[in-house]
Amino acid sequence: MASGIELARRNFQLFEQWKEDRITAGDIADYIRGSILNRRKIAEECGFSPSAINQNPAIKASLASYEEDLRLKAVLPPKKPQAPESASEGALKVRSAKQNDRAENRVKALEEKNALLTAEVHELRVRLRKYEFLDKHLADTGRMLKF
Repeated sequence: MASGIELARRNFQLFEQWKEDRITAGDIADYIRGSILNRRKIAEECGFSPSAINQNPAIKASLASYEEDLRLKAVLPPKKPQAPESASEGALKVRSAKQNDRAENRVKALEEKNALLTAEVHELRVRLRKYEFLDKHLADTGRMLKF
């Protein structure tokens, strides 16, 4: 069984042979899909997996270069530019940012309130211990202590 490197080299050679065959046959138009070449069809004809095109850096670079050459020759249409962010997406981001700010402010306020209540509980427990002592003393002796 061939190693991964050998397999990658063999796949690259198959791809390079495919490119030469397309030049000879002159049927590259059959492989155009949108503004790029149909990678699935190329992989199928070369006899390797479509994922090999993206995973093999040599094939990926060679294909990108080949597509650029075809664009320069006006065989392939120019790449479609990235669609700018639509107004609704921008509004959604603004709304989401506002909700995040509100949530952060609420969390901060709740944390402050929690800290105050924790301190109050501690103070009340200290007082309770004092009054428990007084109650026990009163129950045992029947006399009240002076403070």
